[in-house]
Amino acid sequence: MKQENISLKICVGYHKPSLLLEGECFVPIWGGKACISAISKDGAGLSEEEQQWMNEYCLGDDTGDNISIKNRNYCEATILYWMWKNYDKLGNPDYIGFLQYRAQWCCKKEYINTCLLYTS
Repeated sequence: MKQENISLKICVGYHKPSLLLEGECFVPIWGGKACISAISKDGAGLSEEEQQWMNEYCLGDDTGDNISIKNRNYCEATILYWMWKNYDKLGNPDYIGFLQYRAQWCCKKEYINTCLLYTS
């Protein structure tokens, strides 16, 4: 059986420091980075130390074509939008996925516009 080299990227959504998933396929992304100065529904925003952690380990969803500023209304959808519009920044993988604390999503690149979102 011939084994193919298949590329995979799984974007992991973060809104505050948490367990960092490490590995070649994982891409940590800070959802709502453009909203950093806004107070969250949970109260105060991130501390200086938390912001430093997020900047060190995560890509922001506020680069390229993005809707990061709308994160308070659309939650993790700002990361999904960023993934769709900035696919080349992920290396144009054969498969792409999304993971955060309550949703998992994956599909082949040919179907990027018609993928399913699995929530728990």
